[in-house]
Amino acid sequence: MNKGGRPPVVLKARHSVSALKEHFRACICAVERRRTQVVWWLLEGRSRKEVIALSAYANSSLVEIVKRYNEQGLAGLRDRRHENPGAPSLLSDKEILRLAQEVRKDYAEGSVWNGQKVVDWLQEKLGKEVHISRAYEYLAAMGFSLQAPRPAHVKAAKAEQERFKKTLPEAVELAKELYSKVELWCMDEHRIGLKPVLRKVWAPTGQRPVIATYPRYEWLYLYAFVQPETGQTIWYILPEMNLKAFQVVLDNFANSLEAEHKHILLVMDNASWHTSPNLVLPQSIEAVFQPSYSPELQPAEHLWALSDELVTNRCPDDLDDLEQRLSVQCERLLKQPERVKAHTLFHWWPRVY
Repeated sequence: MNKGGRPPVVLKARHSVSALKEHFRACICAVERRRTQVVWWLLEGRSRKEVIALSAYANSSLVEIVKRYNEQGLAGLRDRRHENPGAPSLLSDKEILRLAQEVRKDYAEGSVWNGQKVVDWLQEKLGKEVHISRAYEYLAAMGFSLQAPRPAHVKAAKAEQERFKKTLPEAVELAKELYSKVELWCMDEHRIGLKPVLRKVWAPTGQRPVIATYPRYEWLYLYAFVQPETGQTIWYILPEMNLKAFQVVLDNFANSLEAEHKHILLVMDNASWHTSPNLVLPQSIEAVFQPSYSPELQPAEHLWALSDELVTNRCPDDLDDLEQRLSVQCERLLKQPERVKAHTLFHWWPRVY
């Protein structure tokens, strides 16, 4: 034994240094390249200590590399992990296909799956126990991803929703024939108050964040107008939401756009103050009502995630503090039309310009 108790490394010169360098350059596997380099360094006469320092291999790994090279030549330098087929699949191809057919059939019929349902189904139908993380892998392999379901009211009429998507562009084209300048806007209202708005945040793993809250049932009402095609927005914050307040907001909206010089199509829902016979529409505004129970057709519904940012996970002191936070955020969004556009311009929404 040599100094330090290590047995000597005896390398058989099965190839020349130049041949090893040529093999190194031809390798596409990083592990094999590194092992080849170790062998040629040893053949060049470098000491074991120097090669360990240069390669960062442990002595035991170095001895194993030399042993394999002596026995198998260049084949012994390959990374054998690429040849490892791994453990056999828990499910056969037929079983995976059967699961996929079941999941897709249920989804088409309106029944949704989650990881636990996959685990239970495999146990019940195939008698196989899998961890829930494996169930997630199966769902992902089928082309599914984890998403929050979008609510749809049971009273919503699908046919009316599809008809609206077709008639709205027709209304826009008709208006363009009748008026020299046409704009398509939409609007909605949003109640927000001193009741906490909590959303997910990033936090260190294993440490659940804590947000101070003080729930109080006092409210403000945010009226939002948006032109999805341009991302332009107009905001109003009022202490109430009724016919009188909406009339004030609507008149101000028309004045701010100088609506007398254009024709504005305004898409709204069927709230009672929107459809009231006592509502006086400005002369240049034409109301277009979306189908009942169909908030998913309203682009303005997608503004609330943006408008609430400065009050989310925070505890406003009072309604004045809340109004100040909302005002600051609305001012910000006025300067971020591209961001608003990304949230509100649906693929089917008519293009006016």
